[in-house]
Amino acid sequence: MKYSLNKELRSAEIVLGQKTNINASYKDLSSVCAAIRYKPYVQALYLLEGITEGKPIEYKRHNKGMGSRPELGGKKGRTPAKCANEVRLVLINAGSNASSKGMDTESLVVVHACANKMFTASRRPPKGRQQGSPYGRYGYNTMAHSDLEFSKVEIGVSQSPEKLKFGKRTMEIIKTNRKRASPAEQLKKVLESKQKSKKQPAQKKHPEVKGEVKPKKYDKGGEEIKEAVSESVQAPQDAKKEANVAEKEEAKR
Repeated sequence: MKYSLNKELRSAEIVLGQKTNINASYKDLSSVCAAIRYKPYVQALYLLEGITEGKPIEYKRHNKGMGSRPELGGKKGRTPAKCANEVRLVLINAGSNASSKGMDTESLVVVHACANKMFTASRRPPKGRQQGSPYGRYGYNTMAHSDLEFSKVEIGVSQSPEKLKFGKRTMEIIKTNRKRASPAEQLKKVLESKQKSKKQPAQKKHPEVKGEVKPKKYDKGGEEIKEAVSESVQAPQDAKKEANVAEKEEAKR
């Protein structure tokens, strides 16, 4: 099987995956491949799943007349869900090929990703429409003459991109993408922070009160209900009251 990867970069460190005869726009496929290039394998899978769910990606090429997206900071972009699904299948194929060779999928990096146009198949109306149509051989429906464009996608993953003959700029991009936390790790951090905030709610500071203060109870008429106090507790309380009264009387004399 032929690949468009440079012969200088081909080695045993790169594992490739390919899909041909894809009925999709090669322009959209190329922009999706550019979005996952030089990113870790797990991070690229999460990104492709986000595109299928409606997350836009930036279009650096083939963006004439395209609208800007606020999610991308005003840059031009689109959500090619069909193309993202096709690229995801090829990426999974490349990852399974790497795992069959004994590589760890979590440490893989997307080293090569590209999309190319294969051929164009012309559409023609059926035979009956050609003969019975007053407009000639090609019938009256212009949509029957629209062409079909077929594309192919190639993805290469590697466990050790340092051994490949990349430039300094690409190696810096790969290192920065590896340092970034994957979406799964980011979700874990967010969930942990939410759980901590629920377990430890903010406590209001109240003024210190000496002794225990019990709430008062009232009956239906609005009168205060006094709880019965045991004799062991009531006796020292009465003795304290009598001592206080005696001290006040002596002070008056």
